[in-house]
Amino acid sequence: PSTRIFTQGEEGHELFIVGQGQVDITITDTNKTANKTEQFLCNKNKGDFFGETAVLSSQTNYARAASATTTDHTTLLSVTRAKFQKYLTSIETSLAQNITNIMGERMTHYLKKIDFLGGLDEWKLQLLGNLFRFQTKEGGQLIFEEGDRGRQLFVISKGNVGISVKDEDGNVIKLSNLNEGDYFGEIALMVDMPRTATVSANERCLL
Repeated sequence: PSTRIFTQGEEGHELFIVGQGQVDITITDTNKTANKTEQFLCNKNKGDFFGETAVLSSQTNYARAASATTTDHTTLLSVTRAKFQKYLTSIETSLAQNITNIMGERMTHYLKKIDFLGGLDEWKLQLLGNLFRFQTKEGGQLIFEEGDRGRQLFVISKGNVGISVKDEDGNVIKLSNLNEGDYFGEIALMVDMPRTATVSANERCLL
């Protein structure tokens, strides 16, 4: 039977593993005010896991970026954020690294799209992927502002952001939009200088 496990936008605290059965992962366009329909992303089957961002995110009030629903009789294993974080501090370093590497692999295909990283070996990209931490931004929320001190590179895992600058009179000029797989803020990694543009989330984003 079809049973909702969690819904996009809900506060997430658990990671799930499929023991048996199947789970559909879907996402809803939060910009649409009417006729909101869920878009299918993928299936999760026996041995797959999902909802991991809720236990790995640096945000304690992380909002689910997608919805999960069972499609038949399904058995799930789950672990809460608190127990997962406590476990990571007590297990052997090698096992903790293996868990971290899984997330690194998920970031590798995004990092390959970054011009100045594209020439790196796969294992180096995976190591870089391990350094990333997920965060969410709501539609309209400021990510950073022109003139701010730059400290981070961002990669869009889900969502859409807008890039803008101000002219001499203080008028906002929209430059472009960036989508899933795009990156921004890379200058901060190479040069110690203020942000050259303002970036805001156009919709709920997972960065």
